[in-house]
Amino acid sequence: MDLREFRRHILRLEGGIRKDMERRRAFNLAKKTTTIPKTYLPESLSPEDYKKQKANIERRRQAYKKKQYVDAPKLKSYRSKESSHIKKAKKMYGITSMEDLDTLSKMTGCSKPSMEMILKKGRGAYYSSGSRPNQTAESWARARLASSVTGGKAAKYDFKHLKEGGCNENVLSMAQKWMKGGAVYPWMSYEEAHAYETQAAEKKVSEVARSAGGFMRVYEEHPSPEEMETTMYSETQSWARRRHNFIKRHLTQYLKNPTLRRWLAMIMWAYKHEPLHESQHEEEKKI
Repeated sequence: MDLREFRRHILRLEGGIRKDMERRRAFNLAKKTTTIPKTYLPESLSPEDYKKQKANIERRRQAYKKKQYVDAPKLKSYRSKESSHIKKAKKMYGITSMEDLDTLSKMTGCSKPSMEMILKKGRGAYYSSGSRPNQTAESWARARLASSVTGGKAAKYDFKHLKEGGCNENVLSMAQKWMKGGAVYPWMSYEEAHAYETQAAEKKVSEVARSAGGFMRVYEEHPSPEEMETTMYSETQSWARRRHNFIKRHLTQYLKNPTLRRWLAMIMWAYKHEPLHESQHEEEKKI
């Protein structure tokens, strides 16, 4: 009896192929529903708190299915810290709290109803999936909103609300990297970008891009994204692709530390993004 026949024989004894498939599905479903991300059960927890946290997440998930809402216990062994997404949003938009939706709406262009919807989804995720220790539904929701408006992973799931909520080009460009096809970096017209050349020259920013043979001079001769797609920078790379790679790299640096020089550098590559707010201008002056 070869291995294939032996397997068929065992399956007949155990109830047949259908029974075997049902067992596999049940196992996979159980595995999927009982998996808890490691970040929700950090190793820094004491053994007692670890058990409390795990039991609470499992209880939260089950209760949510019955439309009941269970909050997380306070764990003494866990050292809480501010969300990195919230820190980033505060720095990027010059706000002091994620509760200040009026200022956040002004800085991002996102409507308050769209942000409220993202907050609502964040609260739902807290109860349906779990969270890191010592979080509340509100803190989890605010961190999700911060992630969405700064290009974090939540933007992938909230892109519809960002777009329909009228968020500005900066927010949508950051969110676009999670979508199929990758990021799309909106273009300024040559005239719009050229208006900043004097300021860039004063700051000694993007001297190569402004020089003869640089991006701005090529864009002046071929003033449309379509033409730049067919105008070659090298044998294998168009000027449009060269621009895409430059902005992708520098936008990451800009988001970590938004300054006037970095803002101007991207404009010299015709990247259409929002004006810096006053706090970032002040930081630049101090440097």
